[in-house]
Amino acid sequence: TRAMSILVTCRRLALTVRRVSLKTQLPIKISKLYPSIQYAIHLKNYSQSRKSATETPEMVLRASPMWMEQLNKSEIDFQILPDLCESILKQDQEVLTVNVGKLWQSICARYIHNEKKVDQAIKMFSYLQTLNPNDIQPAVYAILMGSFRGTGKQYEQVILNIWEKLKDFSDIFPSILLPYITQGLCETTRWKEALDIIEMEKEQTNFASINMWKPILIKAVKEGDAEIASFLLNGITISINLGLRFQITGLVQELFQLVTDEQVEFNMKDFCDILEIMRHQPDQSIAKDIMQYFKQYCISCGHKLPAVSITEAEMEGLNDQILNKLILKSDVYLNTNPDEVKRFLKMVETEGPFDVVLDGCNVGIGNCRGGTILLAVEYFKKEKAKKILVIGRDHMKNWKFMNKVKENAIFFPVNNISKDDPFILYAASRSPNTYFVSHDNYSNQVHGDIDREYYPIFCKWLFHRQIKHFLFSNQTINVLYPQETDVVPSYNNQMYHIPCMNDDKIFWLCAKKNW
Repeated sequence: TRAMSILVTCRRLALTVRRVSLKTQLPIKISKLYPSIQYAIHLKNYSQSRKSATETPEMVLRASPMWMEQLNKSEIDFQILPDLCESILKQDQEVLTVNVGKLWQSICARYIHNEKKVDQAIKMFSYLQTLNPNDIQPAVYAILMGSFRGTGKQYEQVILNIWEKLKDFSDIFPSILLPYITQGLCETTRWKEALDIIEMEKEQTNFASINMWKPILIKAVKEGDAEIASFLLNGITISINLGLRFQITGLVQELFQLVTDEQVEFNMKDFCDILEIMRHQPDQSIAKDIMQYFKQYCISCGHKLPAVSITEAEMEGLNDQILNKLILKSDVYLNTNPDEVKRFLKMVETEGPFDVVLDGCNVGIGNCRGGTILLAVEYFKKEKAKKILVIGRDHMKNWKFMNKVKENAIFFPVNNISKDDPFILYAASRSPNTYFVSHDNYSNQVHGDIDREYYPIFCKWLFHRQIKHFLFSNQTINVLYPQETDVVPSYNNQMYHIPCMNDDKIFWLCAKKNW
């Protein structure tokens, strides 16, 4: 399919060149299209040589432990990859006749792009410079450009160097590569060149996809370029009318994140204006974020309530306190044992930080099969938690649903006689952005074990990162997230805001000073 798509694109470009030649009577060379045509024919011949259309060279390599071991190394040795790729693929009798000379480059580049390994992208680009240009797959440069998405301007020079190398091969690129190019260009000061890429896609496909427009629109908003943003929004509105509404959700999510970015001049009114232009209604996940945003403001006077402030140094100190005062203590055998601590710390170091830490015994209470733990893990997966840690006990390993839990989360069992609370607190305190789920009050830790100077920090952290209120009913879980704002009195422009408690829930008194 990919081969035929490239061939169709090349045919359209050839026809365009022919029409231009007839109108202008000028000879136009299309020699730069030859590499793409040859690559397309190679892919087509390869696909026809396969007995099974379901297995690709990339699938064969990804199934190879030797190949994946090399890609997962912190320092990829690119010099051994060509021979390794060829030896692995030749073990498959169906690819003996296939030329795999440049195949490893695109497969490796796509892996780097998908895993967003920026350092490896830089090293691969440096390695490619040592090769003969005829031995390089041009598409690899485009894929490497996309690996720098979301990195900001710190890698601008590297991206532009790759861009110039790519243009040495051709000025026209297959539509399949264009999204990678726009992702890279939009991280540089030359981001407006991505507008030409949009026009290139229109010429090839008579349509520009939202995934192409999105990084350029986000960049235009960040740069405050209203004219380009308006132009792109009009194009996106056409896409919505064509029935591509499902592609809008990711764009709206990124636009809303700009509202909370204090370095970007983009407020809630601007966001609502864009929604009006696109005539788009946010889905439930974005609606939750919007509701959370408005919780930062007093509903009576619009005053922004104080944000939670815990410094990085305070979090590091708190994490050390939990390790030394709660886990190791004066005698490590009081709460655990040395082997268990070593195994736990290694796991946290290699797998952390986590988005959510679950108290397995607490969440799974009343259900000895692990069903409620599985419901909680699935819920937080839907909430876009990428890394979930479940801390339980040894006796939970054989629970009915624990295998499914392990498929979606990391499960760390402690000994049945060890205290699990210190482990939960330590794993959660490794990052200020981690939520941890438990009904526990942690009264023992609050009233004695933690040093007095860290008592206020520990209490503040508990209050704002512990999901204490959750309820299971009808195979679902209802979760009440903790306060995002700091629960301390504040005064601004003669307005007092005083946090109060009612049935374990926070509400704010808003009062104006009239004297």
